[in-house]
Amino acid sequence: MANQRWFRLLLRIYYKRLLLLAMFVTLAVVLFRQIHYSKLLTAEEPMYKALQEDDRIIEIDMALNKPDVHKHKYRSNHRLDKITDSVSFFSKCPVCFGEELCSDVREGFLTIELTHPISTPNGEILYRGKKHESQDVTVKAFPPSAFEEFEKFICQNASMNVGCDVAVAALKSVLAKPDTFSASALLKSYKSFHPYSKSLSSHSCMTDRQAQTLLQLFDENHNGKMEANELINFYTALMIIPEKAYLKLLSGVVAIPSYLGSCGRLLFTEGGLQPLSNYVDEKWEVRAELGSQILQIIDDFQHAHSDMFLILPELTYEHFAVTHDNRVLVVDLSDLLLVDKPHSSALDDEGGFEEVCNEDCMTRHLAKLLAAEEKEVEKVCADVPRHGVQLMYATLCQEVLLVSETRRDFFGNSFKGRGRSRPPVKGLLHDPPENESDKIGELLEDCIHESTAGGRWQAIQALDDILILQSENERGDEDEEDKEEEEEEDDDHEAAYPRDFA
Repeated sequence: MANQRWFRLLLRIYYKRLLLLAMFVTLAVVLFRQIHYSKLLTAEEPMYKALQEDDRIIEIDMALNKPDVHKHKYRSNHRLDKITDSVSFFSKCPVCFGEELCSDVREGFLTIELTHPISTPNGEILYRGKKHESQDVTVKAFPPSAFEEFEKFICQNASMNVGCDVAVAALKSVLAKPDTFSASALLKSYKSFHPYSKSLSSHSCMTDRQAQTLLQLFDENHNGKMEANELINFYTALMIIPEKAYLKLLSGVVAIPSYLGSCGRLLFTEGGLQPLSNYVDEKWEVRAELGSQILQIIDDFQHAHSDMFLILPELTYEHFAVTHDNRVLVVDLSDLLLVDKPHSSALDDEGGFEEVCNEDCMTRHLAKLLAAEEKEVEKVCADVPRHGVQLMYATLCQEVLLVSETRRDFFGNSFKGRGRSRPPVKGLLHDPPENESDKIGELLEDCIHESTAGGRWQAIQALDDILILQSENERGDEDEEDKEEEEEEDDDHEAAYPRDFA
């Protein structure tokens, strides 16, 4: 019995030591793994990092910055930031462009690349962005200075001190009243906020019918009634960036980027675009196709909308971009002029041009529109399409298609200080095929400076015929190459797997 008790005692001691040893080994393994993992973390980027930038904290998902071996050639590989109020100014709403995408912004489904902004000649700031981490997005913003006079007016109109909370003041101001939105009231307001502007504005030929059409686009809750915040969104957009109204009005009608929505003072549109100027060294057939598309866009501006002519007085490389599948889009609508068709002179198949119209002619008509009194506006605007179309083609040929050494001034003093710089690039249609070179050169010169009434219109039609033929030849060559490749693949397959003729 005594021996058995000693044996059980020794057995307990043995198992206790074994258990302690097992616990020690387990603890050692855990500690080793923790130390090793900590070293890995210091060597790699953290999943989230907080950065101090311009007195704000931005949380960055570092996983979005990992290189993707399958990355699309148009996608950005830079850091993507969550959109904060210091960027969107959502807290200023309804003195903003709208709130359609603010839920996506709050959930982090929309991110923005803040480190590489692009400033445009008309004061916009462009950012690249992503929606749901995959869809390329262009984000348009304006600096706070663009809103200073507008916010001062709102505070004063609401009988509040300058520097007031404009989100509160706007609801007490005239902006929340529907009778503020007649065409004449909008034009007067625009001139008061832009007193030094010497160029045409989108409001120059606006009618009450136009104003109501644009106003309905801001009915974000689709209840058929304009709420106070929607009225203020509309007024803010038309005074600061009418482009939102145009994007909503014309999406699917003409070749412009798809409108995705707004949040605060940010606009979101289709992204992944490349500047047209990046294509000046592409082979001729590609450039001919792009040139033909641009001519078609101008034609669509005259005919695509049932109620309005669309006029862009000055066309430069900066107005155009190209999608990944080589579609040309107009990306700058800041100077777009809308003219009611019922109040305008119709354009016939010959362009409706009764006189030779070059620099002096175009300058004269622009100056007349800029100086027109309210009672004269309708009459002057009725003649805008026939001369506006001439102006679009002339500036397109000079600034984009040819970029000739002799530069003609189509604007006189009307457009001084517009801020656009002529890009130091070749014309899109440089170095055409030798058999078409002289003809294309003559047509482009006639487009810039016509010698007979309607000569510009005839030159454009002849030029478009050539460009279409050149691009069709290229597509035909590509189809033939594809056919030859398919036949070679069929031959290889038959050689590998011969038919049984027995």
